[in-house]
Amino acid sequence: MKTRAVPSTRTERLMTALYEAQQDLDELARKEKMTLARLAGWANESDTIAALDGLCRLNDVRAQLLVSRYRTLAAARLFELAKDEAAGELARKACVDLLKVCLIPLTGGDAAGASTDAAPAVVDEPAVRRLLSELGKEAGREGGEANQPGGVG
Repeated sequence: MKTRAVPSTRTERLMTALYEAQQDLDELARKEKMTLARLAGWANESDTIAALDGLCRLNDVRAQLLVSRYRTLAAARLFELAKDEAAGELARKACVDLLKVCLIPLTGGDAAGASTDAAPAVVDEPAVRRLLSELGKEAGREGGEANQPGGVG
């Protein structure tokens, strides 16, 4: 069955709505005066698939950049926590989690040294931010900036 092309302004609205994820698909279709079948047909078009895949890749890269930015700090902080027996468990776990995240090279494929059978790790950006926030709070309680490694970033 051949589908009609969705006008580009509608495509932009649909892409934005999907990206923002503020409504379910039924609401989105109703808002755009489409049926769910028509929305599904649009989503199955090769241009739409490519654009959605691009958005997913951009979000993955953004999450990887966020994690990468804090990995060095996490490693230094984990070293400090390992020396301090009274260090908080939450801070230690946050550092370990940041270091264990399997980043996928931007060129695609598996991370260096990762098993090809292993599923890629899912990076939950809000969870990483919460862990980092808790780490910062705990560092503040343990003496503030005096305990943070200098020149890391």
